[in-house]
Amino acid sequence: AVVDSTDGLKDVYKDSKFDGVIGLAFDKLSSMGQGEKTFVSNLADQPDINAMFSFYLGDEEDGELAIGGYNQGMMQHNASAIHWLPLAMPAYWLVDMERVTFGGVNVTSSNAGGIMDTGTSLIYGPYTEVNLIADSINATYMEQIGLFNIPCNATIPDLEFGMGGRAYKVPGNKLKMVFGDDDQQHCFLAISVMQLSEDSEIKTMDTELEQGVIDEIKNLAGDAGLSPIPFEYKFNTWLLGDIFLRIEYCIFDYDNERFGLAKLKEDLKR
Repeated sequence: AVVDSTDGLKDVYKDSKFDGVIGLAFDKLSSMGQGEKTFVSNLADQPDINAMFSFYLGDEEDGELAIGGYNQGMMQHNASAIHWLPLAMPAYWLVDMERVTFGGVNVTSSNAGGIMDTGTSLIYGPYTEVNLIADSINATYMEQIGLFNIPCNATIPDLEFGMGGRAYKVPGNKLKMVFGDDDQQHCFLAISVMQLSEDSEIKTMDTELEQGVIDEIKNLAGDAGLSPIPFEYKFNTWLLGDIFLRIEYCIFDYDNERFGLAKLKEDLKR
């Protein structure tokens, strides 16, 4: 076979209606209209399978998606050690976060919402909090690409999310993205900005932010009774993509409306 297309399917994704990648959220977010079921909702209707799926996201290596349960062989301990977090609302996979710290310094003034999203690569947070992080390491925003430029020799502090009484740390070295070769390297922070304005418009520091992320964030600004985001998180929600999710084994339990984290086996950690 010969591959002669290098453009991908960006126009198809932009102009068509999809429930995420294969519809792994709840029916409330279905882009196909009222009453249309997502993939995982249809899974729940099947008599002989659990409406659950789990991810091991490899770092520069193969990962694994398990449908109908989880792979205990990926986990350091048995199932009793899974840390289950109740969803704030069955729409997004959104959980309550008690705090967000960077280098040990709290950057949130109240509880925040955290959307677990395997379809997003980076970590996105509110404008004020992310700019506090960027300022603390003298990062420079690059409007052309919508990312914060950092010196390649910079030491990046750890980013930590407090959830369900436990702390989950993204090591600072995982927050640095390096592009180029040894002769000319460019480095960027793997944390970017999203913001909701008072008039419910979405403002991002990256006008070219991937369309899938924008589409997800837009729903944060709905009316309190209709929005899939509880009002208390409206201006304080983080989108936790693969940079965060690959540090643990992640379990999405649709039937029980909860999200689980389990420590990876040592040989799977990177």
